[in-house]
Amino acid sequence: MSRIKPTRCIIVFDGKGGAKNRQKYYPEYKNNRKVKSRLNRNIDWEKASMNEEQSIKMQLSRLLRYLEQLPLTLISIDGVEADDVIAYITKQVLVDSKIFIMSTDKDFLPLVNKRITVWSPTKKISYTPEKIFEEYNIHAKNLLTYRILSGDKSDNISGIRGAGLKSIIKFIEPITHSDKFDIIDLIKWASNTDKKIKLIENVKNSELEIKRNYLLMQLENVDISNHIKLYIQEAVRRKIPQLVKYKFSTTFIQDKLWGQIPNLESWITEFIRLDRYRNLNDK
Repeated sequence: MSRIKPTRCIIVFDGKGGAKNRQKYYPEYKNNRKVKSRLNRNIDWEKASMNEEQSIKMQLSRLLRYLEQLPLTLISIDGVEADDVIAYITKQVLVDSKIFIMSTDKDFLPLVNKRITVWSPTKKISYTPEKIFEEYNIHAKNLLTYRILSGDKSDNISGIRGAGLKSIIKFIEPITHSDKFDIIDLIKWASNTDKKIKLIENVKNSELEIKRNYLLMQLENVDISNHIKLYIQEAVRRKIPQLVKYKFSTTFIQDKLWGQIPNLESWITEFIRLDRYRNLNDK
């Protein structure tokens, strides 16, 4: 946060059963996910008074208690994935704002434009349109088409056979152009080309899979109901909670976390700055 210096911070969690909407037309979606069994690696489970599942619930509850004492907007909606909420806020709600999406998830990269940047906290990279082209040799506006072709192993979405990045760039040249090249353009282009190339033949024979992957992966126009969209709008426009520094510090001391954040005062300065922006927004 100190690198980006935001004036507003919204944290979105997956809602309970969020994946079910996509699983309706692709049951295998995310069914390869293994539940992460441990949040705190320092716990000796043989000596712990609770099992791992109980501990995870306790730690998540404690995390929410911390977040609720900071000037943040928290959103979680049952039946809706965080990706859809973030994309809707980014593309349809805060349309005049410069936005940084902090995530390691490549699903957000097709949203990148001059107004929207994706910050990867693991790679320490800000993905701008220029950075995406540098890394992929594909313009951001066509990155969704590339991902539809290549699939997404983390979400258990299979791609088109032979559709690696190098092969796509070599054999499907229009995807590298600055003009938009969506799946309709892709299917039309593939059906009209005479090139006898295996990848192109696979594209011709995989129209249903391409359309399925589009439905699973696109975030430009998310599939959520109007009443949920209204709820998201209200959540974003709701008054931002005030920083409760003494409660945060007290909880921090109770949990003996000073080894995790050695200089709490310096760290919390960024939230004091956010709190000042909150006061400006409320006027």
